Amino acid sequence: ARSLDKLQESAPSVNADPDKVLCVKTDVTKEDDCRNLIDCTVRKYGRIDILVNNAGISMRAMFKDLDLSVIRSLMDVNFWGTVQCTKFALPYLLQSKGQVVGVISIAGFSALPARTGYSASKYAIRGFLDTIRIEHLKDGLNVLVFAPGYTDSNVRKAALTAAGVTLYLSTGSSSYRARKCAKKICKNNKICIMLFSLNHIICIMWSLQIFIP
Repeated sequence: ARSLDKLQESAPSVNADPDKVLCVKTDVTKEDDCRNLIDCTVRKYGRIDILVNNAGISMRAMFKDLDLSVIRSLMDVNFWGTVQCTKFALPYLLQSKGQVVGVISIAGFSALPARTGYSASKYAIRGFLDTIRIEHLKDGLNVLVFAPGYTDSNVRKAALTAAGVTLYLSTGSSSYRARKCAKKICKNNKICIMLFSLNHIICIMWSLQIFIP
């Protein structure tokens, strides 16, 4: 699910008890929205065990051709979305000795052509979370940077062009399935926030059970 109505539609398949699933519509480029996401979660459940930063957008354009607003959009969603949600969740994650996860990409380890803004945002997330890990080595906080290969997801299918227009693409047969990636992240029954995106609008599902059955 990549929109609030679809997320709410799929919530019963995660847990039949509506008290154990919370959907919050959040734009991660907005600081107040990120704060509200965390506040809503803690207000209802009292704690956070895992924050999975997976909201993101991509691009397809050579740097010489693109409008700089494309890179700003990518950094706002991919990097600043991770920073802001982590900032507000961190006190609760330290309390629970929980885990913060950043879903990046192989593009966060090896540069890809026509992905300047995307690669830059993923490298930035990796640097940010690696530093958070070092700062809290003795605090019981676990930090995971998860870098899947080509994945069949809306992030890859809906990429920004040089002018910032969304280009809808098909995925290759060699792509990972998003469900498979999520299963590798959520292995334990924890209180977990996961973020998914359709451009700038983010839908959040939070559950007491494993996110992907």
